[in-house]
Amino acid sequence: MGDKTVQVVTQLFAGIREVEERVEEAPVDTHAIQVPLLEPMPVEDARRYIVQNWDKGVACPCCGQRVQRYARPITSSMAWGLCRLYEHFQEHPEETWVHVEGFFNSCSDIPFSFRGDFAKLRYWGLIEMLDERREDGSPHNGCWKLTGRGVAFVRGDISVSSHVYVYDGHALGFSDDPITIRDALKNKFDYDSLIDGKL
Repeated sequence: MGDKTVQVVTQLFAGIREVEERVEEAPVDTHAIQVPLLEPMPVEDARRYIVQNWDKGVACPCCGQRVQRYARPITSSMAWGLCRLYEHFQEHPEETWVHVEGFFNSCSDIPFSFRGDFAKLRYWGLIEMLDERREDGSPHNGCWKLTGRGVAFVRGDISVSSHVYVYDGHALGFSDDPITIRDALKNKFDYDSLIDGKL
């Protein structure tokens, strides 16, 4: 080997050792199972491993990315939002869709935690987003409506699963625990005053 080759190989191994030292010193994510990426693994084995461990969080054995399936509940503020939307559509039967951000901004009693959770109600089929693109091409137009299922849930005619299992923005199943609108509101909101004779 020439001097140049020896120099390049020496630098390469020095760089590898530096990376190994950084990895050894890096904080360990105690919430995820750490999987060494040293041995090749068939994709089907990797998938099976992920599904067996994703409820507690796991590092993908192929790429190292964190993977976790989340159990998302219908919170009391989400149930509050359904009731308020139901009330709005009862008062304005000529409207089919409502721009939810504008609508909820006009509500003085909106729970702080509600805004980020509203769209999750689509997993249960309780709301539906308008299938229309904005001028900039984005499908996120902000217009939603209650579905027939959503109306039935608010009226107390049906119960739904208390939790949905979500991975990567997709519903993968539901819990076996049914809840009613009153269960979902808990003791934080009064169903009768929210609906106030609008059934």
